[in-house]
Amino acid sequence: MCRKFSFPPTTILLLLTLFGFSLTACEKLTLPRIGFESAPEPRLPLHITYAFSNSLLQYAQTVDACGLPYAVPVGDLIAKSFMKVGMDRFQTVQAEPPVGQAKGAPPDGYRILLTLNQFAFDPVTQTGQEDRYHAFVDMKMQAVYEDAQGTALAQSPLVYHQKVSLWTPALSGQSTSCSTTQIDGTVEDAVRLGADAIGYTLYVGSPAQDRDIAQFREVRREAERYGMPVIMWAYPRGEYIEKKGGKNSLYAIDYAARVACELGADVVKINMPQVNGQYDQYKDQPKEYRDLSLDFQESLNKVTRSAGQTMVVFSGGSKMSHDELVGSVN
Repeated sequence: MCRKFSFPPTTILLLLTLFGFSLTACEKLTLPRIGFESAPEPRLPLHITYAFSNSLLQYAQTVDACGLPYAVPVGDLIAKSFMKVGMDRFQTVQAEPPVGQAKGAPPDGYRILLTLNQFAFDPVTQTGQEDRYHAFVDMKMQAVYEDAQGTALAQSPLVYHQKVSLWTPALSGQSTSCSTTQIDGTVEDAVRLGADAIGYTLYVGSPAQDRDIAQFREVRREAERYGMPVIMWAYPRGEYIEKKGGKNSLYAIDYAARVACELGADVVKINMPQVNGQYDQYKDQPKEYRDLSLDFQESLNKVTRSAGQTMVVFSGGSKMSHDELVGSVN
């Protein structure tokens, strides 16, 4: 059953304008904008202090995206959204600790205490990109409005139900990439266009490696039907690669070369390995690599041996002078 609230005129203005909330027949405020761009609106001559409850700020929810659990800092995102939109809508906006340093409502303004009662992603679905997801957010909050003397003027539920786009690494602070190679055309397209070979980039060691390998297998099978050679760009990526010396460590490059060989690539393009001694984070590498002491030429020899019958092409790397290039070739 709907309840009726009796608000002072100034409070009604605040309620109706706060972040574009619309008042429904049941006196619920619907928030249509968290996480979305909106058209500029006139700034209101109001001074606001936000007080976010500790339970709101500390709230996080784990979502399963690209086969990995991501802890989304929901409370922090809500607080940042209120602050960002509020700065665009009101004359001044501040927050009490720990978000800001304000102490109570401004002398001629309002204090808004926000608490989170319910939050859920329902459901989380892929958008077509491995690390970007769509979700319907169901959120219920409670807002208490106070004047400068601390008198409670009104309270109201804030209800939000909207589709949002989640880019999980950015939301969670994790840098892990879960992308697989984007297929821009079929092998049949390449044959029709007169291509001499098929190219495929495999992100070796990434969380999506299993799916990437399965996708490569289908491409290679199709290429074999047409007698087309396959060139693999084998580039180590991902959090676990970084923990074991980085994407250009001998361990990572050697692994990439061997993966290309095992998967049946005709040619593999890889970065030149950096020899051990230029990194200080080898403790998580297999002992066989940790204890290696190879110069640059010996590292190249090891990588090409690991590639077996697969031809090896080394990437050019960053820009260098003519003398540096000649020295590197020599």
